[in-house]
Amino acid sequence: MNFERAVQIILNHEGGYVWDKEDPGGETNLGISKRAYPHLDIKNITREDAIGIYLKEYWLPLKIDEMHESMRLIMFDAAVNQGLSRAVRMLQGSIGVKQDGIMGSVTLLALQETPPGLVFKNFATLRIRHYTSLLHWPKYGAGWSKRLLQVVLEGVDIL
Repeated sequence: MNFERAVQIILNHEGGYVWDKEDPGGETNLGISKRAYPHLDIKNITREDAIGIYLKEYWLPLKIDEMHESMRLIMFDAAVNQGLSRAVRMLQGSIGVKQDGIMGSVTLLALQETPPGLVFKNFATLRIRHYTSLLHWPKYGAGWSKRLLQVVLEGVDIL
């Protein structure tokens, strides 16, 4: 799984412009939220803009290319949908290191030393547990579950 394939999957999940007043992200387009990027004209963000943001602010800082191929999409998707720091903390919880939300050398080394199938299973479990703990679960839970299942199926094919 490379960035080009992963970002297309993410963009398909995220869709276009939405302003759901109940969504904590608020105004969103292509998965880029006004809450996270208050300086951007969200309504008019282009696909190329979104891809650039995903590469520069998600994929590269998370060092996703250094992860086992099965973890790349699920980690990227978690960061986009559940937040960068939360995604890293869930990964750290999956591999038994301090959950500080920082993708550093300790986390990467532990990730490389833990069997990929175990990391993948633990990470997917932590993602669904987080979703079900949210107040918005009754409204968005079916969509989040469907998204996670699709991402898991992509990763299982690689394992």
